[in-house]
Amino acid sequence: MIGLVFNGKHSYDDYGLILNYFQPQPPSPKKIFEPVPFMNGDGYDFSTVGSGDEIVYTGRDINCMFTLLGNSEENLYTQYGNILEWLLSGNSPLIHDSMPDVCFSAEVTDAPTFSKENDSAELQFKFRAYPFKQGTSDEGSDQLWDTFNFETSYLQESEFNITGSQMITLINPGRSISPKVNCSSSMTVLNNGYTANFISGDNQDWRFKVKPGTNLITVTGTGTIAFIFRKEIL
Repeated sequence: MIGLVFNGKHSYDDYGLILNYFQPQPPSPKKIFEPVPFMNGDGYDFSTVGSGDEIVYTGRDINCMFTLLGNSEENLYTQYGNILEWLLSGNSPLIHDSMPDVCFSAEVTDAPTFSKENDSAELQFKFRAYPFKQGTSDEGSDQLWDTFNFETSYLQESEFNITGSQMITLINPGRSISPKVNCSSSMTVLNNGYTANFISGDNQDWRFKVKPGTNLITVTGTGTIAFIFRKEIL
């Protein structure tokens, strides 16, 4: 039965819930306008000035409805209490069975609407989520086949052996992101006009970004370097 995985539990397998609908709403772009007297339109748009020309978004709502079946009124209310504990447990990855390669970072901030009829009930509620869906596994050759999306994912290497100066190719199937970079020794990395200096171990430079699509990256040093990131898509 199609359902949701949230906080490590499945809506049908663990709670017997029937998913009536799952409706992710699109996030809205955050717009910052400075009105100018006598100027047509909304004025000057400063929405991307502080984000490196990238559009930033609000959180998104995901509207949901479950049907809960009980074998008695007492059993119904007992199950309802367990479901509330599950749904109101805070922020957690949310995965729909039909999209196993991505998850939402989401939480339920308001109690579900509970509508009871005999020994069944309907629960309507919404998740508030981070605007982007995130990959459930790191990009690279070790992605799991049961979550691999042949339409949006790529088979690629994300760890490289470097001797001297080498150009590598890294494909980002989502929006721009700053990956964690693990090096076995100090290395210099050039990408999209920005040079980052990484030391041995885990590094993260928020100015070093892999852009959507193909990134041709020049790495200088000796040893292994791994780029660790998950795709983010609308």
